[in-house]
Amino acid sequence: MTETAPATDLADIARLGWHGFKTAHGPGAYKRLNAIGDFFDHNAAEEVGAVSRTDSAKDRLFEVFMARFDQLQSHRPAVISISNAAERDPQLMALFLCALPKSMQHMLDCAGLRVTGLEGQLKSRVLTLLWLRVVRYWIKDDSLDMERTMAKLDEELSKLEPFGRRFFSHDEDVIS
Repeated sequence: MTETAPATDLADIARLGWHGFKTAHGPGAYKRLNAIGDFFDHNAAEEVGAVSRTDSAKDRLFEVFMARFDQLQSHRPAVISISNAAERDPQLMALFLCALPKSMQHMLDCAGLRVTGLEGQLKSRVLTLLWLRVVRYWIKDDSLDMERTMAKLDEELSKLEPFGRRFFSHDEDVIS
């Protein structure tokens, strides 16, 4: 698949809706979604670049997640179509639930936080739940600056911060 294929697929989903896209591409539509997820991960990582070692783990995650929301915002109609369809498409929902922890591991890595072993798995699953909560706000947030999304993300990360400091205090000191 070429670098432009996910962007083209997103434009098709925005135009056709998820169900029209799925009809046009058959079972391969689900595989294309994996490439779209990788596309968002890659572009968010590129947008963020290197994180500051002086920022807290919470601030680094906030920066990385907002970069991912910036990428989603660029393809908002397609992403919302896919998200809405997942409520009625068990195969699509299963794909999300399997792919999101991997994507969250990528976001953790971009934030310079440890992602290996049981610790990495726990973090990625917790962040998957956080991500799903915040995405619901993003879908309803029609402002260009995503103010409500940023506020919800900050609120959710703040709830996790005491847990993270207690169990993963090395993330405040070490960028691995």
